[in-house]
Amino acid sequence: MKYVISFPDPVYGYIRATEIEKTIIDLPEFQRLKRIKQLGLASVVFPGALYTRFEHCLGTMHIANLFFQRFEEEFDEKYQQKLRLAGLLHDIGHSPFSHTFEIAFKRLKNIGPARFKDHESNTRFIVSNLGKRKNIQDLLKQSGIKEKPIQFFKDIGNIATGKKEQLNKKDKFLSSIISGEIDADRIDYLLRDGLHTGVNFIGFDILQILENISMNKKKDKLIIGKQGEYRAFHERIAISLGEAVLTSRYHHYTFLVNHPRNIAANLMIIKALEDSLKNFRKKVNQIEYTKTFDKFFFEYDDNDFLNFIYQHGSENAKNIIDSYKDGKLFRNACDLKANALHPKTKLCLEIINQKPSIIDDIEEDINKIMYPCKIYLYNTSVKGIPKNLRVRIVNHDEFLYDESEIAAGLMTEMLGSLSLYFYCDESENIQKCKNLIKKNWNDIEVIIIDKINKERCKNPFQLDFLILFINGFYEFIRKKFANDNLPINEMIRYITRIYSMVKWIQINYNKKTGNRFGHSNYRFNQNYGFIYSPELFEDLMKLASIRLIKIIIEKKERSIYDFGAQRGKLPFDYIDKRTHNYYRLYVLEDGKKYCRYIRNFYPDYFKFISDNLNYLYNNFYIKF
Repeated sequence: MKYVISFPDPVYGYIRATEIEKTIIDLPEFQRLKRIKQLGLASVVFPGALYTRFEHCLGTMHIANLFFQRFEEEFDEKYQQKLRLAGLLHDIGHSPFSHTFEIAFKRLKNIGPARFKDHESNTRFIVSNLGKRKNIQDLLKQSGIKEKPIQFFKDIGNIATGKKEQLNKKDKFLSSIISGEIDADRIDYLLRDGLHTGVNFIGFDILQILENISMNKKKDKLIIGKQGEYRAFHERIAISLGEAVLTSRYHHYTFLVNHPRNIAANLMIIKALEDSLKNFRKKVNQIEYTKTFDKFFFEYDDNDFLNFIYQHGSENAKNIIDSYKDGKLFRNACDLKANALHPKTKLCLEIINQKPSIIDDIEEDINKIMYPCKIYLYNTSVKGIPKNLRVRIVNHDEFLYDESEIAAGLMTEMLGSLSLYFYCDESENIQKCKNLIKKNWNDIEVIIIDKINKERCKNPFQLDFLILFINGFYEFIRKKFANDNLPINEMIRYITRIYSMVKWIQINYNKKTGNRFGHSNYRFNQNYGFIYSPELFEDLMKLASIRLIKIIIEKKERSIYDFGAQRGKLPFDYIDKRTHNYYRLYVLEDGKKYCRYIRNFYPDYFKFISDNLNYLYNNFYIKF
C-alpha cells in the first residue's frame, strides 16, 4: 500500500495512513473525535486518562493492519484497505463522554429517537454515507478498487461494528479482526488505557499474539493458536494467551471502569444530562428536539455536551456539573454485590441492567424514605465479555472455556462484579446516609422487588424463564434417582444438552403462546458441531456468579481416539492423553427460594415446563 502521511504515536511509534485514510481523517466528523475522551471521566481518578477517540481509532487501524499482514496471502489489497478503514472508522458514531451518554439515554423512558439505541448503529449510518462523496469515490478509483463506493462503505460499516449477516466470508473474517473476541479494538484500548492510567493490567504481548493467531477452517473467523511441530506446546500457548487477554479485560473492569470515583463522576453527568434533556423536551417541538438530539452523535464534543447542560439544565443540574469540575464528586455511601443480597433481590440487579429505565423509578421511591438525605443509584455491569473465544486444538477450533478452568472461572468472576451503588451529594452527611440505608434496608428491598414485579407482569424476563427451567429439570432428576443412593447434590451433568432443551422450549412454548418471543430470544447455531447459544452460556454463568446455581468445572480425560480414529486419523497422530472441561451444575438453596417465589408470575410457563420434563429428559438429556 502507498502511505502518504504518518502520525507520531506513544504506543506504536508511528502510524501511517494512505491518501483515502488521510482524506477521511481530515473530515470534520472524524476531527470531532479529537475532542471526545476515550475514557470519558476516568481522569478524576487517573490524571493521565485524557487521550481521545481519535488516537484510539488510529491505533485500531494500525493493529488491524498488523493482523492482516499475518494473512495477506489470502487477500488482495482491496481487503487490506477495507480492513484499515473499518479500524479507522469503528468509533466515528460515538457521542461525547463515550458510553456515559448511552447509559443516560437508556435510563430515560422514551426521551430520544429510537434509532439512537447505540453508537454502532450510528457508526454504520455515517460510514455508509461516506461512499456518496465525490472526492472519496475518485480516491477509490485511483486506488484500483472497482467496487461500487456505496456498497464498499456499507460493508466497511458492517465490518467495523461486527454486523456480519450481510457480509461475504472474507469480510466476515475482517470483521472478526475489528469486532471479534480478540480484536484490534480491544487490544488497542487495553494497551492505551494501561499506558495513560499508569495501571499495569496488561498480561499479554501484542507480538506474541500476532505470532500465535490463525484462521478457523471456514476461514471466516480469527482464532488463537497455530499449527506447529510441537503440537501440545502450541495448544498450551494458545490457551495461555486466551487466558491472558481475558485476565486483562477482568483487571480493566476491576481497576478502571468500576472504580467507585469513576462511577461517581459518570453518575453525576448522567443525572445532570437526564435533567437537561427532560427540560429541553418541554421547551421545543419534536422536530427541533430530534435535530438537537442528532448533534450529540454528529457534531457535539465533550465541551458541547457540558454546554448543553448549562443551557437547558435546572439549577441542580448546573450545580452538579460545577461540583464535578471542582472535583467534588458524589460520595459512595454503600455498595452491595449481587451475590450477597436476599434471594429475591439477587437477580433484580441483572434485570435492572436489562431494563435500565427502572432504576430512576426505584431511586425516586427510595428517596421518599431516605429524607432528609438524598441518594443516587448506580448498578455496575460488565459488557462485551468474550463468549465465542476459540483456540486451536489439534487443528480444530475449540472453546477456550472448554479448555481452561482459569478462563471459565474468570468469566464467572467478571459477571459476579455486578453491584448496586448508593451515592450521596458531597455536601451530605455520609454517615447519616449510611445509617439510613442500613435502617431502611428491608423497605429498600421491597421497593426494588415491587418495581421488578410490575415489570414482570408486563413483560417476562429471560433469566427468570431460564432458572425456572433449570430448577424444574434439576428437581426432576433428583426425584427420578431418589432411590438409587446417589449423592444429595446429584447434578445436571451435560451443559451442552441444556442448550438443546432450552432451544426446544423456546420454539415450542412460543408456538403455544402465539408469541414469537413469549419465552426468550436466545440465538442458536450449530457452527461448532453442536447446538450453542453464546447468550445462554453467559446467562448460565450469570446465575452462577450471583449464587443461584452452582457450576462445577472438572477436567475430563480425552483419549487418543477423540483426536485419532474418530476424526479420520490414526491413533498415533495424537499420542498424548489430554483433558477438557466438563461442566456440571445444580441449583443452590437461594435459587430454589427464588424459583418458588417467581413461578406464580409465570403459571402457564411453569405448567408447560412441568408437563414436558419427561419428554426433554428422554429426547435430549439421555440421548446424545
